[in-house]
Amino acid sequence: MKPIVVSDVLAVGEVPSPEHMAILAKAGFKSVINCQPDGEVERFESSEALGARAMQHTLGYAYAPISTRHP
Repeated sequence: MKPIVVSDVLAVGEVPSPEHMAILAKAGFKSVINCQPDGEVERFESSEALGARAMQHTLGYAYAPISTRHP
């Protein structure tokens, strides 16, 4: 996963894997906003698991699902 920088305070990318969450924290990111609805893509962890992993790495976490089928 390579985040795409939008501004000096915002970058976007796909849902981070467990390994990527640690990399984001070490790179200086402060928060993760997860817009992927639970269950829409099987390979991604649940929002609850992602939130717990973010907290392990002292990252803020917010879950704001946006369905690609019904934006």
